[in-house]
Amino acid sequence: MKANVNFQRPHYSLIALLFAARAFPCQSAEPLKAVSPEGSKAGEERTAVGLKLCWCPAGTFLMGSPRGEPGHRADEEQVKVKLTRGFWMSKYEVTQGQWLSVMGKLPGELTDAGS
Repeated sequence: MKANVNFQRPHYSLIALLFAARAFPCQSAEPLKAVSPEGSKAGEERTAVGLKLCWCPAGTFLMGSPRGEPGHRADEEQVKVKLTRGFWMSKYEVTQGQWLSVMGKLPGELTDAGS
């Protein structure tokens, strides 16, 4: 059975792409030029293992919904996050097929599209 439907759990996407970014070198539009494994600015795009990735640099930010935001829940709080090093993240959701090509197996059963 082919694994070609979207895997709808974003945290699996992040895990797969962090693995992909570390395990495989990035491809460059200029193959003869040396390519740094790190990006040079936030949002820089590269393609690696067939996935379009964006650079997320080290730094600090507030994660979570601010109190005044529509849809904010009373049990939500913002948290200060510090990233000590940058990483590459997919620009788009990762499909089950892409997950399989990087990780070798799915973390669970195959799902139908939209379920």
